[in-house]
Amino acid sequence: MTIFRLIGDLGSKLWVAITWTILTLVLLCLPGSALPGKGIFSIPHLDKVAHIILFGNFVLFWCLYAGSRKWTSVTLYYIIIYIVLISINLGIAMEFIQLKFIPNRGFDVWDIVADGLGSVGVGLLLWRKGRQWEWIR
Repeated sequence: MTIFRLIGDLGSKLWVAITWTILTLVLLCLPGSALPGKGIFSIPHLDKVAHIILFGNFVLFWCLYAGSRKWTSVTLYYIIIYIVLISINLGIAMEFIQLKFIPNRGFDVWDIVADGLGSVGVGLLLWRKGRQWEWIR
């Protein structure tokens, strides 16, 4: 079994999408003082990579779950669009939440760009390619 098939099989489980969503929300709500600033975490723009990974996997896991259900192709198409839109809007909302409610965190428009890039450029494209290459059943 390849790693891609394993991701496809695990991703079809609801608990994986929910767990990833919770992990994403928890990490984005950590106070700035809880984030390390030394070692690997001192690499410039590493946080943008983290946003791409968090939101890319958010879309990927929810798409894997949705795609494993019995939907018509039109219904699945709309569900996938909703997943991507929810992901992008979640990224925007979390920036405002960080600005207003999370100590030592702020608003960064480039985080929103990274969230969108992760949502569309990573999550959605990986899901589509996985279906095309048949590592997603």
